[in-house]
Amino acid sequence: MMDITNNFIRLLKILNELDVSDLLDLSIEERVEIFNQLSDISAKIVEFKHPTLNVKLVDSALVKDNDYNPNKVGPVEFKLLKHSIKKRWYNNPCSRREANRI
Repeated sequence: MMDITNNFIRLLKILNELDVSDLLDLSIEERVEIFNQLSDISAKIVEFKHPTLNVKLVDSALVKDNDYNPNKVGPVEFKLLKHSIKKRWYNNPCSRREANRI
């Protein structure tokens, strides 16, 4: 078991030492794919089944609203929310479940 732990630690050190500027040469799609795969790996390590522990970046065109969301946002708050999303591309992560899964 110690070998596996040491291997993971070595791998994480290698990943941590990567030059971030090299990653900027990749397309946004490639960087998103890398992020999503790292998120999958991280979720497997902790073994907790919770959507906030396996965050995925997805194209906003794939996100659909629902009819049952009771949240109402006032005009001032909505303006601030729009500003926040435009500035950072998100406000808070959305959690969701996969279709046909509980």
